[in-house]
Amino acid sequence: LGFEEKRQGAPRLSGLLIGSEIAAARSLYGAAGEIVLLASGALGNLYQSALVEAGYNVVLANAEEAVRIGLAKAAARLWGKE
Repeated sequence: LGFEEKRQGAPRLSGLLIGSEIAAARSLYGAAGEIVLLASGALGNLYQSALVEAGYNVVLANAEEAVRIGLAKAAARLWGKE
């Protein structure tokens, strides 16, 4: 991939994949604007940085919290405690 040291491979590949995803999304959905990023942790930070660099205004929503809220609502619906 053009890097000299083996330890540089994973971060370089990750950056290429994130950049490719952003480019593909832009071609499908149009120019940069506001985007809600449902993510958490180090990977979420990488995506947020890349999206900002690509010109998006990023609103970060915590993925772990969203999952907990969603599961609680699903359980309440299943067991009739809404």
